This record gives sequence, C-alpha cells and structure tokens, in this order.
Amino acid sequence: LAELIQADWKLENSLQVDTALAQVYMELNDWEHAIPHLEEMLLPDEQLSEEDLAWRRQIYGFTTKVNLDLLRARLGLGQWRQSQDHLLVLRDTEIAPQAWEAVIEFLWSQGQKEKARLYMQKTREKFPDEIDLVILEADLWKREGKPARAEFVFDDFVALKPNDPVRRLAKARWLLNEDAHKALRTLEDVRQMP
Repeated sequence: LAELIQADWKLENSLQVDTALAQVYMELNDWEHAIPHLEEMLLPDEQLSEEDLAWRRQIYGFTTKVNLDLLRARLGLGQWRQSQDHLLVLRDTEIAPQAWEAVIEFLWSQGQKEKARLYMQKTREKFPDEIDLVILEADLWKREGKPARAEFVFDDFVALKPNDPVRRLAKARWLLNEDAHKALRTLEDVRQMP
C-alpha cells in the first residue's frame, strides 16, 4: 500500500493510480479512503486526459462498476442517503442485482430485517434467475435460525425451472454447508437428468 501511495505522487494522481488505490482500500474495507479515489473515476469525460479516459473505459466500462463500489463504500460507512444516488444510477443496469444485494445486506446489518425482506422479495421478482440473490435470501433465513425456510428458498427456485441443472447445482453447493447427504442426493438428481 505504501508503494501505491508513493506512486500516486510520481504518476501525478493519474486515474490508473486512483483505480489501484480504490481497489486496495475496497479490499481492506477502508471505505473512507476508497471513496475519494472512486469519485475521481466519475469525473466528466472532458476533465480527463485521453489516457485516463481510455483507462476508465477499459477497466470500468461506463462508470457502472464505480457506482457499485461507491454504493458499497457508502453503505459500509452507514451513509444510506448518500448511497441512493449510486443505487439510482445502477437500478437499470446489468449489475443492478449486485447493487440490491448490497442494499439488502446493509439493511439486514442495521436490524431492518422486515425492510430487507421486502427489498429481497421485490428484487427476486425483478431478477428471478439471479442465483446470488437466492443464496443471499437463503443465508438470511439461515441467520434467522430457520434452515428449513432457507432450504425452501432453493426448492422454490429449482421448482420454477426443474430441468435447469444450474439451479440444482446451486442448491447442491449451498447444501454442502448444511447437509452433505441432501447435497449428494441433489447432485445425483442432476446426474440423472436427461
């Protein structure tokens, strides 16, 4: 980290260094230090050099990933209101499910379990094929001490498309931590599929 910080001075605060610093701070869950570097990546195109603009497009596409990182960082700092701008940018993107996962986890961690469940329900309705949302919902029920309800989440997910081996494999993977025998039966079912 010290080398990256020193490099920041040598490369005159280039976007490449901001990207590296933001990634390291995000990895360390050091949200406060990550945010300024992430915000640099949201500068308007006309304020960036051609090199920085090309770099941003190569690494982050059109700032969608930056907004996801900023959403996570703001939520990590408990900045609910400030996170809403990033959520708004992300809501109709391909990574919207990841944004909602972060929001649901945040609400749950803040003790707002009913609100988290409501967001989960709406998010699952909007993105019914998102396996990570199914895993999160099952994990939330498990944290509540309701493993049967958690398993039902996967049963329901598989029932929507019973011939989809990916859904069954996701259930088996989740069951490995819960009940290896059930996981084995689920895997055997997948093996028997046409």
